[in-house]
Amino acid sequence: MAQYPFSENDLNLLVSIFKQACLYNALVSFNDGLYHRNFLKSIVYDVMNAIIAITDRRERYVQLNIRSSVEHIARIALNKEYQGGEFDETVRRKDFSFLKENKNKEVWSYLHNVYIHACYFVHSSPKAKLKIFSSYNELEHGDTKFNHSNTVKNLHKLVNHITVIFLTYYLSDIENSFFRTKAELKFLLSRNMYHKHFS
Repeated sequence: MAQYPFSENDLNLLVSIFKQACLYNALVSFNDGLYHRNFLKSIVYDVMNAIIAITDRRERYVQLNIRSSVEHIARIALNKEYQGGEFDETVRRKDFSFLKENKNKEVWSYLHNVYIHACYFVHSSPKAKLKIFSSYNELEHGDTKFNHSNTVKNLHKLVNHITVIFLTYYLSDIENSFFRTKAELKFLLSRNMYHKHFS
C-alpha cells in the first residue's frame, strides 16, 4: 500500500492532532465515571483512524471518521443517551440547529458544515467525486485524489474545534486529573489553548 510522504508542517499538525486525542484518552483513563465516557473514547478512536486513513490514502475513510467524531461531540453537547429507542443517540439536522442557536454558534456552524461535507463521501454523493469506477488494483494504491496537506490541515482544524467543546464540558475534570501535572497538560494542548483555559 502506498503511503503519503508528509511535509514537516503536516507532521507537526498530525502530532498536535495526536496529542489532543491523547488528552481525551487520558481523561477517559483517569475517570471511570466520566460523563459520556464512551462517546469521548469513540472520538479518540475516530481521530486515530482518520490519521491512519490519511497515511493509507483512503479519503472516504477519513471522512467517515470525521463524520463520526462530529456526531460524538454533538451527542456529548446534546446529552444524548441510549435508553432503548432506535434513534436515542441519533444526531439530526434539528440537533445542529439547536446547537447553533443555543451554544457556540461559530463552532457549531463550522462543525455542521464539516459534517455535511463528510456525508457526501459516506453516502457516495456525486459531490464527493469518489473514484467509484476504479479497479481493485487502482484502489489498492489509494482511493484518493485529495490534497494530503489540506486534509491534514482540515483534520487539525476539526480537532481544535472539538477540543474547544471538550474543554467546555470537561474543564473541571481536566483540572482535577492534571492537578499536579500542569506541564503534561500544557504539552498535550497548544500553548494558546492552554493559556486561554487554564491561566
